[in-house]
Amino acid sequence: MEINDIKTVNPINIGLSDREDVLQINVSENGYDAWNSFAHIDDGKFHATAEARVRKLDDVIKDESIGEVALVKLDVEGWEKFVLYGGEHFFKTQSPVVMVEFTESNTFAAGYQVQELFDILESWGYHWYRYKSGALVPEVKQLHYPYDNLFAIKSLDGALQRLK
Repeated sequence: MEINDIKTVNPINIGLSDREDVLQINVSENGYDAWNSFAHIDDGKFHATAEARVRKLDDVIKDESIGEVALVKLDVEGWEKFVLYGGEHFFKTQSPVVMVEFTESNTFAAGYQVQELFDILESWGYHWYRYKSGALVPEVKQLHYPYDNLFAIKSLDGALQRLK
């Protein structure tokens, strides 16, 4: 942030979940740090754990007086379901565009299936899209998602206006 002279970011050293707690996070020490996760992944990438304080997104938004948010990038290596539930009020009332990166193996390790993410956000009024050939096209829930990046958007027209 300093190198790029970004002054509108307030970093908060906290993990997000569906409750306030202290969780063990799997930490890679051999180059797989992009897969660090609260999920219990046992595939040889992780050789250490650390304790991390977690809170609900709704509480963090309230306590930090965070205003309107137009876009959320959700990339939490299997912990998506828990972050969503911890931010239910936020997602229902602010309706940001949500870009979700997920892998089937990580959601399985966290005890749920990718399709649950679809169901949660759809129950809150979102629709799913894939970015393909320069456009957002509707996404139909698939049986398998080894790895993907998709968008959840309540109103395509409204989202485009808010992101301008």
